[in-house]
Amino acid sequence: MKGFNFEKNLQHQTQAVKSTVGVFDNLEIKEATG
Repeated sequence: MKGFNFEKNLQHQTQAVKSTVGVFDNLEIKEATG
């Protein structure tokens, strides 16, 4: 993202990243069929 600075050890940023990545936890991966 242009102009976005991710700073270290900021709780709200860490939680946002965990929440966003958490959406993909335990998802079944299927190969495209066409």
